[in-house]
Amino acid sequence: MGDGIRGIVGLVLPFLPEGQIKNRFRYRECLALGYLTSSLERAGYQVVSINAELRDLSVAQVVEELLSHAPFLVGLSISSQRGYKAAKELAQAVKAADRDIHITCGGILPSSWSSSILSDSAHIDSVVRGEGEDAIVELADAIRSARPINTVLGLSHRAGASIQENAARHRQMDLSSAPPPARNDLEYIVSTGRTVSSAYMVSSRGCYAKCSFCSIHQIYGDHLVARRKPDDIVEEMRTLQDRFDVHRFSFVDDLFLMPSRAGIRWIHEFCNSLEQANLGIRFYAEIRADTVEPILMRRLISVGLDRIFLGLEAGVDSILARLDKGTTVAQNEKAIVVLRDEVGLRPEDIKCGYIMFEPEMTFAELKDQYRWIRASGICRVQHLQNRLNIYWGTPIFEKMKRRGLTDTAPFAERWFYNFDDHRVAQFEASTRRFLRQMDQAQLLNGTIAAKARFREETLERDQSATPRAVMDVFRDGHTYLEQQERECWYLAFDTFFSILDRNVEITPSDEAALWDDLSQIRRTLVIAAQVVSGIADFLAQCRSVRVGQEQSIALNWRIRPDHAVEVALRTPEVTANVSSLPGFVPRDCFDNSFRIH
Repeated sequence: MGDGIRGIVGLVLPFLPEGQIKNRFRYRECLALGYLTSSLERAGYQVVSINAELRDLSVAQVVEELLSHAPFLVGLSISSQRGYKAAKELAQAVKAADRDIHITCGGILPSSWSSSILSDSAHIDSVVRGEGEDAIVELADAIRSARPINTVLGLSHRAGASIQENAARHRQMDLSSAPPPARNDLEYIVSTGRTVSSAYMVSSRGCYAKCSFCSIHQIYGDHLVARRKPDDIVEEMRTLQDRFDVHRFSFVDDLFLMPSRAGIRWIHEFCNSLEQANLGIRFYAEIRADTVEPILMRRLISVGLDRIFLGLEAGVDSILARLDKGTTVAQNEKAIVVLRDEVGLRPEDIKCGYIMFEPEMTFAELKDQYRWIRASGICRVQHLQNRLNIYWGTPIFEKMKRRGLTDTAPFAERWFYNFDDHRVAQFEASTRRFLRQMDQAQLLNGTIAAKARFREETLERDQSATPRAVMDVFRDGHTYLEQQERECWYLAFDTFFSILDRNVEITPSDEAALWDDLSQIRRTLVIAAQVVSGIADFLAQCRSVRVGQEQSIALNWRIRPDHAVEVALRTPEVTANVSSLPGFVPRDCFDNSFRIH
C-alpha cells in the first residue's frame, strides 16, 4: 500500500444488457461514481472506479479488473430499478472470487427497499439508504478498523440471521461541503482517443413536486431542495473546460428551476456568475411547465441555455390530475408558446416528457392524449411509444396495490399491469408489436444512429469551421427524417384508432395490412437516415483538414436505383448532384465549393 493510502475501494456502475437499445448510440458518464470517488479520495482511500456501462464491460471483465486491485470494499451504484438485477449478478461473481470483500450498494431502489435487497441477495452485505458520500466513507473506516458497522448512519446490514437498519442519515443540505465529483469517465473517454463533447453537472438535489410516478423522493425522504452556490458551479465548469476542452454541459438536476423567490434569485445569481466568467459554454436543463416564464428564459438563454427538457407528461387534464402532476394542459400549452414563439427556441431543442399510455386511462382519453401531442409542434416518436413505468415504492405503486392489482414482476423489475380499458390494452399491445417490427426491419437502428450523429455534430461539436450552408442542409435532412418517422407512427395510430372504433380488437391481418401500407414510407426512412449519416461523415472529414492546409471541398450525394445512398466528399470544386427525397426540398446551397481551414 502506498504512502498515505488507507486501503482500496472499488466502485462499479454495472452494465445493464436491457439498456443497450436505449443507450447504444451515446456514452453515459456516471456522476454517482464521481461523487463517491472524490469523497473516498479526500478521506485517504484509493478508488478503482469502473463504469461498465460506458466501457461495455461484462461481469467477468469487471471482476477481473476489481480483483487485480484487491479492494476490501466494493460499492455498486444501482442507477435504475432494473439495474438491481445486474448488480445482484455482479455481487455474486465478486463473492465467488473473494468472499472476504464487503459488498454494499446504493441508489433510489436500495434506499427504500434495503431489507428486500438483503433478503433477496445473499451476496450483498449492506445497503446505503439516501445520499452515499459520507456513508461509504464511514463504512470504509469501520471495516478498515474492524469496528462494528451498526453505528454507520443510513446503513442497512445483516446482524446474524436478522437484518438491521441503522438510524437514518440526515440529508446533505450544504452541497458546498462536498468535493466536486471525480471525472474518471471523462478521462477514460480521452484515453480512447475521443473528445469530450459534453459533461454532466449538478446544481441541486431534490424536487418540491409530488408526481405520483416519480421515485426520486425515496432517496431524499422529503420534498426539500438543496442548491449549490452559483460561483462553485461556474468554477467547476471552468475547471472542466481547462482539463477537457468541453464547452457543453447538461444539468442532471431533478429540477433546475424552482418557482420560489429564493429559486428565482438563485437563477439570476447563476446567470451573473456565468456572464462574468465569460466561458462561452452551452447548457441543457430540465424544468416544469409551471416554471416557464419569459424573462427568466431569456436571461438563461443569454448565458448559454440552448436546450430544454420540459416535464409535460400529458395533454389531458384528467390524466395530469391522476398523476398528481400539479399542472394543467393550459400551463403546458403556455410553456410551449413561451419557449418556441416568445424566446425563440427551435422545436428540436425543446424535448419533453410525455406518457402516452397509463393504466387507468379511457379510450377517449387516449385519443385526446394523441391529438394533443401531435398538434403541439414538438412531438417525437418516443412520445407515442411511452408507457408509464410503475416503480416500486412510488405513490402510484401503492395505489395499484390498494386496488388489488397484484404485482407479477420479480423483485425490482418493471411492474406489470393491465389497462382498465380493453381498447387501450389492445391499442398499446399493437404499438409494441409495431415497434418490434420496426426494429426487426432494421429501421430503428438506422434512424436512431442518424439522429445520434446529428445530435453529436450540431450540439456537441465546434461548428465554427463548418460552412453555414452545409449545416443548413444537414438540419433540413434531419428535420425531414423526423417528419417521415412521425408520419409512419401517425399512420399507425390513426389506423389503430379507426379499427377500434369499429371492432373490439386489432387482428394480425390488420397489422399486416398496415405494414404493407407503410412500404413507401419505410423505404424513404432508410434513405433519409443514410443521407443524414452521410452528411455527418462529411462533416467529420471536414474536421480532419489540418490548419493551414486549405482545401476546396463540396458535398455530393446521390440515390441509386436500388435506393442505396452515396454521400461523398468531393475535391476539388464540384457542384453537388442532390437527388430529392419525396417531399424533401433541400436549400439551394450546393452551387458553390467551401473553403475549410
